[in-house]
Amino acid sequence: MFRPQIGAASVSVLSGALLWHLLHQGSFQRTEMILATGAAAAILALLVQVIMIRAAMRSGEASPRAATGYRVSATLLVVTIICMAVAQYV
Repeated sequence: MFRPQIGAASVSVLSGALLWHLLHQGSFQRTEMILATGAAAAILALLVQVIMIRAAMRSGEASPRAATGYRVSATLLVVTIICMAVAQYV
């Protein structure tokens, strides 16, 4: 499941960058600041998964280290979702 997750995350980052360029070009108000925070959290979640989970898979001790990586990345993705929801109402 590691490769499909990284593939989906990469497609999401690229599509988000395209949407940002098309919809928010030249503006950096409060809405864009909130969305940028969410985007940064999503990219950090991707990096956590690439670094922690891949390292755990290679070392053979998948359980504790991978579980920590998944918890951290899930928390960051919750921050991303909250930022997307809040940005609609600002």
